[in-house]
Amino acid sequence: MKKRIWLGVLAIVLVFGLVFASCDEANDNGNGNGEWEEVDLPPMEGDVSSDWTTLAFIFNDEEVTLTRGSGSEGSLDGVWNGTADGTSIMVTVSGQNWTAKDTGGNDVARGTITISGTIITITITHMFNSGGGNGGDGFIGGTLNLSGQVWTWDDDGDIVQFTGNRATVISYPGGSGSITNGQLSFSIGTPALENMQQLLGGEMGELFNNFSLSPSGARGTIITMLMMPGGESLGNVVGTSNSSESVIYFYVDRDVRMTGTGRTITFGGETVITRNLNLNLQAGWNAITLIEEWNPNTRTETLEMIAGASPRARWMLGHYADPPPRALSESLTDNLGNARSLFRSR
Repeated sequence: MKKRIWLGVLAIVLVFGLVFASCDEANDNGNGNGEWEEVDLPPMEGDVSSDWTTLAFIFNDEEVTLTRGSGSEGSLDGVWNGTADGTSIMVTVSGQNWTAKDTGGNDVARGTITISGTIITITITHMFNSGGGNGGDGFIGGTLNLSGQVWTWDDDGDIVQFTGNRATVISYPGGSGSITNGQLSFSIGTPALENMQQLLGGEMGELFNNFSLSPSGARGTIITMLMMPGGESLGNVVGTSNSSESVIYFYVDRDVRMTGTGRTITFGGETVITRNLNLNLQAGWNAITLIEEWNPNTRTETLEMIAGASPRARWMLGHYADPPPRALSESLTDNLGNARSLFRSR
């Protein structure tokens, strides 16, 4: 595994996990269809049965019981099945993280779980709208219109509203726009296209087991950033000290499905865990959010790509630290790797 692959996938997200403070203000970021949202709910306590076959806890004043579908006694890892809030769910637990899907395979929620003796503590960190989540609908349409307040860093490293003007905003696949009094306006219709398998297949195959993109003849492109003369750039991102979310825009000339099985990659004392990939892109523009979570104690990165644009992301103004991508034909991770270096270290 080449280290540049890992750095490429962390892309925009790793830098923002280090530089952002909490971003709680409402943002108009012109994303179109956001299909999920981060939530801040109090932890729920429950218990696991003595034979490790059932989990029980209270959710919305309802007792929820999950029955083990796979896994072994002495560990919460595995698949648990049950009903919560009237929805049949399948909960997959791995370490201290869990993800719940409905019978259609759509993400319902995800969060963390810890155990002390037989007492479990469950926290919900994200909940998804119906049809959203990893396999859901991030479809925007034939034209991608991006707008909203632009933000930047002041001399003290704080995030503040940008109030200036930029006459020219572009992306490599095409389109045009500007920034006026701190407000972004950018539009792109049908962009320059490439074979999607050639664009994504190599590096995605390194990050996911059994990576598949079908149909193989699909053509498209991606936008990870917007650019301006003089080396300035814009990324649609948000982050905290140990997690970050970056919005990527995909264009495809026909409906496309991308799947892959998550894997664990370890090198240099650090571990990267990718979650399962299951994305359905419709012909036209689609928004995808790349999520990075960092555990400094175990030096572990967890990466996931889900449908829809993070509703909390904001347009951040930065600068190139390295030369920009040389051509559209560069791979997804090469583009992301360059995008990661667009912003000043803080």
